[in-house]
Amino acid sequence: MAVATCRARAGRAGSWWRAVQFTPPIRIMSPPLRHERIPMIRSYRVCLCSWLACVALGGCVSNEPWPSELNYHETQILLRWEPVATNDDMNSVLSLVHGKVRRSYQILQELVLVEIDLDFISIEKARSKLAEQGQFVRYAEHNYFVRSLDTPNDEFYSRQWNMENTGGDVGPFPGLIGADIQAEDGWDLFTGNAEFVIAVIDSGVQLDHPDLECNIWVNDGETLDGTDTDENGYRDDIRGWDFVMRDNHPDDPEGHGTHVAGIIGAIGDNGMGVAGVNWNCKLMPLRFIGSGRGLISDAIAALEYAVLKGVRVSCNSWGDDDYSQALEDAIFEAGERDHIFVTSAGNRQKNIDVEPVYPASLNLENIITVASVDHRDELAPKSNWGEVSVDIAAPGVYVLSTSNDSDYQVLSGTSMAAAHVAGVVAMLMAHRPKMTAMEVREKVLASARDVGLGSFIQTGGVVSLLEALK
Repeated sequence: MAVATCRARAGRAGSWWRAVQFTPPIRIMSPPLRHERIPMIRSYRVCLCSWLACVALGGCVSNEPWPSELNYHETQILLRWEPVATNDDMNSVLSLVHGKVRRSYQILQELVLVEIDLDFISIEKARSKLAEQGQFVRYAEHNYFVRSLDTPNDEFYSRQWNMENTGGDVGPFPGLIGADIQAEDGWDLFTGNAEFVIAVIDSGVQLDHPDLECNIWVNDGETLDGTDTDENGYRDDIRGWDFVMRDNHPDDPEGHGTHVAGIIGAIGDNGMGVAGVNWNCKLMPLRFIGSGRGLISDAIAALEYAVLKGVRVSCNSWGDDDYSQALEDAIFEAGERDHIFVTSAGNRQKNIDVEPVYPASLNLENIITVASVDHRDELAPKSNWGEVSVDIAAPGVYVLSTSNDSDYQVLSGTSMAAAHVAGVVAMLMAHRPKMTAMEVREKVLASARDVGLGSFIQTGGVVSLLEALK
């Protein structure tokens, strides 16, 4: 196998990256606001990563057409069996709708994705008929779409008000000194762990972005030999998985996931671009969003992939109005395996206690739902809120981060806010690995910097890296 050497600085402690040997529709919560693209200026202090070319899997096809007039897949049903159902019972039930199992899951062993023959029955009638089989079927629901919710020496760091707000202008408006996540003081305590993995469940990540590539996760249980070496069901999944194209190249054709990934874990103190909350970490790209939306079934598969790999935190900047029992069950089961699911509140300027958005409004102990604030610690104009549903806030206006084409871009939205919180959760987990997920969640929320938003979000405050790490 080829060896790629990353020589980006690992943080203030002065340690260096070691060589790494390389041996799978929910829509984004309304598209993030796009502001400007920052031209990339290459520094002589570059990250020396040479990645193996992706092995072509042959005949990649997209995950079925997504009809614009429907908010769910036109031929698929998510069905969860009752534990008492035998194989004969399952076959008998499926025969009622000419259904075939397309996918099964491991963290929810009774859950299956069923393909319906529309020549025999409509999708609505099929769902109703399956749901009527109460003795053997716990629930049958549509496969809904969700949407994307959109002091280091790094050359653009002075523009990252979200990390250190000095009161300078942000966009057309002046900032407020200290209206940030207190990152600089937090980095004095810890800059991350190069082995700690964060799942980015999104539209993919630009794998060769120079400010990200040394922080991209590598599956050390897999080899690029055309087989499923680690026997997890995904062939040659060396750097995560693309659940849209069903291949081993979870690159990002849209840029949303790349921007989110940079906030979480762009390489810090490497003389280029920006710094992520985690200077040192491993980002696991799991692409399930294409053309701005993805399927609940693929979101569950991506979460399952991360959990079965032992990943303890994921960033999920997506959602929609349709409730899915299967998604709630999957997130709950992830929590049972010590996993924190960070998600964005959405960008529709509404109270999601009254008008729920999912998964943000789910009442689960392992979810952290994040609202967006601006550079003056005020709730962002487009951010959703909810005194019960929303836990904490984070910067989400005019946020500079990595973008496609090895570039940098300013975006706004609760997607950006959720990425900050996922980054802080990861930092605390890496800093204090013996803490349970629930202890980490409690500490992150309890350490929020109070900014008087108590009537909008549970904690009333903004996430603080410094206070979380203390």
